[in-house]
Amino acid sequence: MLTMAFRTLLLTLACVSPVLAQPAAPSKELVAAFDDARRGTAGPHRLDATEALVRLPHESNLERFLKALESDGRAVVATEKRILKLEKLRRRFDQELAKQEKRGTSEQVFKARDELDQCNGDLQFRRQSLHTIARENRLLRTGWKASLETLAGPDQDKHLKTLLGKARSARDYPLKRSLMKLLAVLPRDETSALLAEVLHRSRDPHIRAAAADALGDQNRIDNEPALCRAVSDDFAIVRSAAIMSLRLVGGTQAVEALIQAVGREEGRLLQDAIVVLRHLTGVTFHDNVALWEDWWRNSKRNYKRPGRFGKKIGRKISKKDLQIDAGKGNEFYGLRFRSHALVYLIDISGSMNEKVNAVATTGFGGEEETKLDRAKRELIRSLQGLPSGMKINIIAYSNGLRPYHPRMVKLDDITRRGIIAWVKTLRAHGKTNIYDAVEMVLLEARGRRGRPSKAMIVDTVMLLTDGQPTAGKVQASDLICSEVARLNEQTRIVIHTVGIGPDHDARLLKRLSAESQGVYVRAR
Repeated sequence: MLTMAFRTLLLTLACVSPVLAQPAAPSKELVAAFDDARRGTAGPHRLDATEALVRLPHESNLERFLKALESDGRAVVATEKRILKLEKLRRRFDQELAKQEKRGTSEQVFKARDELDQCNGDLQFRRQSLHTIARENRLLRTGWKASLETLAGPDQDKHLKTLLGKARSARDYPLKRSLMKLLAVLPRDETSALLAEVLHRSRDPHIRAAAADALGDQNRIDNEPALCRAVSDDFAIVRSAAIMSLRLVGGTQAVEALIQAVGREEGRLLQDAIVVLRHLTGVTFHDNVALWEDWWRNSKRNYKRPGRFGKKIGRKISKKDLQIDAGKGNEFYGLRFRSHALVYLIDISGSMNEKVNAVATTGFGGEEETKLDRAKRELIRSLQGLPSGMKINIIAYSNGLRPYHPRMVKLDDITRRGIIAWVKTLRAHGKTNIYDAVEMVLLEARGRRGRPSKAMIVDTVMLLTDGQPTAGKVQASDLICSEVARLNEQTRIVIHTVGIGPDHDARLLKRLSAESQGVYVRAR
């Protein structure tokens, strides 16, 4: 009730300002409410105060919002470090609880469980704070841009120069990425030049990838040369970001750079290059570089890029985009895709024992199969079609996680037979722990101590489930999506999702796929 009353008061204050030729400054009460909320922790109270002030764009907000973004960047760094420490504590408390349940007294068990619960509660609070800060940052960026647009040219330049200086000097990744997202909504020569500079001079590949994202989001053809150079970056995560950004701004130079990438890349990045080429040209020759080069020699003179009349192009990839590579790559539940480092996440919760009583999506299987029978058959069929030499793993999840192997496994005839035999032993029981399964892959993909590797440790995840998240560290759908997006910023894994039956969380699966340039499949 208190939060709702506070929100109503703020919105009332925001709406009563007089309408003048020039925007009126926010009232002292509204500014005081924002400043007071900023002294507290991230939460609904602070979100409401930010939203109310954003509704009144004014020059006085520019410095205020920029300081808030800087403060949030520092808060993200501190919170992420605290989460890492709490995760180590959680594992220790979990081991202690298991030990006391075997041979400890009831008092010792109670104490161990209480310590674990407190740690889990603290972790949930920290993750929720990061989720709230992400929402808050979106509001602050919107408010900063709207406030800048209330000024005339010379006055705009002064504040833009301040922003560019802070973006150039920022060191911590969360703040640097946040400021680059702000530059992304300001498509000007100065902002594009700074982003191009960061893309080619930063030593941190995560920051270079963020700069490539921002250049694409600016939707300016002038950004094409910088992105084309990044298609040859040493780090796969940067090349991935550059390729997908060329989908938004690409033209003649992009087509030529992507044709070269088709001859160079493998797995998921090869698929990305083919999909973006198809989007830019309207034709496809799959991974045949000679055909692409021959076609381009004859078509270059008359080439017209999509979006040249200002049409907005999105990053979202559809199932149809992937099916242009028909007959190539891997397949699972009818979805064709390429990968060289693939992880299957297979739901083995108790509900997977339910009978399907319907013809399979792929046209195979009997009507009396259980969901798990069908999933195992589809998984085995997919494994049999994978090329030798690629790296894979499988994680079966219910209450806990059951990986086939602690690390990625190189596929050959022997390991393939062993994996298929292991899949056949899977049995359904327990609840549905979606978040922990995805998190395990994302943390593995970040490499040792979070140091990026030049090649992707994992480039694709195939997530299958039939239900709602009912177990694990995070169970709220919005928070799962927020945490996965945060962790995946530094791994660039594409997450394809398969939802089985009528009871799966379609909204969750669609968001996980859409936010990672993956595809959602509704299966039977």
